[in-house]
Amino acid sequence: SHTAGSIAGDALGGELDPYNGMAPKAKLAIFDFGSHSHLVIPQTLYSSLFLPGFEAGARIFSNSWGDPSGNYDKMSVDADRFAWEHPEAILVFATGNSGPGSFSLVTPALAKNTLAIGSQTSKTYPSFMAPVGNPGEGCVSMFSSRGPTNDGRIKPDVLAPGEHILSARGESDRGPHNCKKAQIRSCLNTARQCPRPLPPGQSRS
Repeated sequence: SHTAGSIAGDALGGELDPYNGMAPKAKLAIFDFGSHSHLVIPQTLYSSLFLPGFEAGARIFSNSWGDPSGNYDKMSVDADRFAWEHPEAILVFATGNSGPGSFSLVTPALAKNTLAIGSQTSKTYPSFMAPVGNPGEGCVSMFSSRGPTNDGRIKPDVLAPGEHILSARGESDRGPHNCKKAQIRSCLNTARQCPRPLPPGQSRS
């Protein structure tokens, strides 16, 4: 709910309207592959996640999940292959919350053709918030995972404000007309630009 609100949330007017998502008129295609306690990652991301999303009309894929193994594995290969074969799509992944140490990226964020987004601090807060211990604008958040990748590539690709973000709140009432006040939580935003994809097996110098 939180990341979906950051992307396409719409407060429908009122005092929270300045904190709408980046694209409040956008449509979302949401795919749930988790249980009550953990993720159940499909064996093949290409055919089980990316391709169905693409066929549903999605061109920007926002993913706030990953495996902390830090290895370039089959999930990364699937992401690179899909991005190469579908240049009109962009796969956005959060880098993870395993900072501040180096080599702490999750997969598939560390893939070559994904846009890996890390979290940074911001000095701009809504007037009703009281930040505590903020180090200033533009610092990498302490929790945000760092690069480089195990094969030496520079990641993350982009940093975006990821602390003290106002967005939607998920809770147990799933009624069709339920809409409660937003809640402030830490999350990663998405970006709107990406580097040119590379064929699987190739890397940037």
